[in-house]
Amino acid sequence: MRIVTVAEYGEITPLLERERFTSAFSEDGMPYWCHEDCIEFRQAEVDRLMAAAESVYGAMRDALQAHIAHPDFLRRLGFDELTGQRILQSHQRGERSLHGRFDFGVSPDGSIKLFEYNGDPLGMQFASGHFQPLWLDEMKRSGRLPPGARQYAALQSHLVRAMARLDPGLPLHVLYEDADYGSECNARFLANAACAAGLDARKTDCATVRVDSRGRLRDCDGERIQQVVNLMSWRWIESLASPHPLPELKWHDPLWTRVFANKAFLPFLWRHAPDNPHLLPTFGPEERSSLQAGRLYAFKSPLGIIGRAVSIARPEEVPQRYVGADWIAQEVMDASVEDWFMTVSVWIVDGRPVPGLGVRGTRYPVNDEGCYFFPHYIVD
Repeated sequence: MRIVTVAEYGEITPLLERERFTSAFSEDGMPYWCHEDCIEFRQAEVDRLMAAAESVYGAMRDALQAHIAHPDFLRRLGFDELTGQRILQSHQRGERSLHGRFDFGVSPDGSIKLFEYNGDPLGMQFASGHFQPLWLDEMKRSGRLPPGARQYAALQSHLVRAMARLDPGLPLHVLYEDADYGSECNARFLANAACAAGLDARKTDCATVRVDSRGRLRDCDGERIQQVVNLMSWRWIESLASPHPLPELKWHDPLWTRVFANKAFLPFLWRHAPDNPHLLPTFGPEERSSLQAGRLYAFKSPLGIIGRAVSIARPEEVPQRYVGADWIAQEVMDASVEDWFMTVSVWIVDGRPVPGLGVRGTRYPVNDEGCYFFPHYIVD
């Protein structure tokens, strides 16, 4: 895994504009898509990433099965009693996950470790599944990449197959936030996949969603929303529905996947599978004595997103924001590639890792809203 410079800044801009990649630049004008550099993988490295995703996903399912029926488990993850009951029922019904994303670190010696599972909310679909293969074709056409270069960017085709099993008798509302510079691109990507699967897809801006007197969600035309791919956070949905409980409808992803997306699940996962080679030691406040003095940990909020409120510190220096608050502490690893801290994402569709990769990098060991998306290619 190495960084390769293949283009000048701005060369890809016409393609970004043609594809309406509005999240290629952040709201303050900073680029999200890395114009000049990309990541070169060897096939053996990609094979190891896919094997790691398979291993971790199996460990997560096993840990959830072992703990979910325990009366205290969901409460310790911060879910109220009603939400916990519905999460448990969703899991007992065997509702199938549509898609999610693992974020891994890859150390210089090649070891692969899980940072977290992303699903609340979930983003990066457009960049990794739509624009990335277009970039590859453009770079090969211009001679910037070898003719045999390829990608793991098959997210869309796998989503189309997974969406074909959703209820064709109900419109599929893709909930997103139009004011979010990245959310619209991802909603467009998912709506297009749903249409290709034969569904009646409705890209629905969250600002137009209303709740009727019976606590049911309705779109801007007053039509009842009964089947949803949700790009909004669950907390937003719950606050919208309040004082009613979360509406009973077909959620994709189902409610039980909220456990995987909750970082407070990571200490349970570590205790359940401490010998899994792809897990980092991770602890909660009640396990503070397990933290090793002098070692660096990433302190995270259980419901934090996009690197917000992550602090790198030693256990004897718990960040002030976490004094008296919930946190998890995950051992810090070296995930550097040259001068960049890289996060390599593997997509999960229909409960299985698929050939879909995305790489983001920052200069600081926390991938946040200031990160760059690095396109990739694979060689033998």
